[in-house]
Amino acid sequence: MESSVSPVDVMRVAYRLGNKHLPAYSHQFSRKDRCTLPQLFACLALREFYHLSFRRLEALLRDCRDLRQVARIKTAPDHNTLCDAFDKLTGYTVFAPMLDELVAAFEEAGLLKLDEKPLALDSTHFESHHVSRHFAERRKQGNRKKDQSKAAERDTRKKQGGKRKAAPSATRSDTVSNLPKLALAVACSCHLVLSMWAGTGMGGDHPHFETLVYHAWKRAPVKTIVADAGYDKEDHHNRVRNDMNCDSYIPPLIGRPTDKAPADPWRALMKQVWDTPQVKAIYGQRWQEETVNSMIKRNYGSSLRAKTPERREREMLLKAMVHNFALL
Repeated sequence: MESSVSPVDVMRVAYRLGNKHLPAYSHQFSRKDRCTLPQLFACLALREFYHLSFRRLEALLRDCRDLRQVARIKTAPDHNTLCDAFDKLTGYTVFAPMLDELVAAFEEAGLLKLDEKPLALDSTHFESHHVSRHFAERRKQGNRKKDQSKAAERDTRKKQGGKRKAAPSATRSDTVSNLPKLALAVACSCHLVLSMWAGTGMGGDHPHFETLVYHAWKRAPVKTIVADAGYDKEDHHNRVRNDMNCDSYIPPLIGRPTDKAPADPWRALMKQVWDTPQVKAIYGQRWQEETVNSMIKRNYGSSLRAKTPERREREMLLKAMVHNFALL
């Protein structure tokens, strides 16, 4: 499903949802001559749409009267006000009621089609800040040369009976453990994000499986769930099939490679039926979630501007919400 490329459309949807699910002001004694919270939320959605800094967003709103009129903004808010609003107006607790309404709207329009196509789960990583690919490759080459020279130096010292030095310099892989991570549950028929989770690091996908599935299941009539091998676990099949009365298809590939059937009953069933045409057709829909990951990164940027893990998680969640706004 195509997403809108109009900033006016995205800002209008964000403003409308903000008016329904956010208070006008954060306190009863707040100044009434400033922007309301729904207006600030629409501005933050516009910032994510264009992948801007707060200062650039302030300048854009000051110069573009048409964008201000969409959210009925008289004067462009200061960049410090926008920065403070980012912490208050982003996060899953803020987005949850908006997701409920979005999912209901797509279901009413007959676009979810979860009885025909599955719900797909997957996670992806974002860059913690912008890194030039050319710079990264040149740095790798430099590190290789340093490592080779240090290895030659260690060999020389070893032959001469000297002490062995500690090993090699850091590379880009040293930062991988701190990469921001976003996991999504996506309706394969329309690319709508039904639930989301954000965190930091290269940990496994198991911890957020239940969160994603449960919130998506609460919002929509999910019938089938597909996920990659990172979510392979017997407990996940039990929860989905027994508690939620849904079908689940996850390749049983966790653990050491073996020709033996898994000891767990549901995972053994997966291994038995995995190569059948019916299962292949269902599981092939999982690539629609990969498409959503690509859409979010291509349209709204794969690098983040926030400096702390908490704000990076909020920024990733906002990217997913703006993706939904553009679909609507």
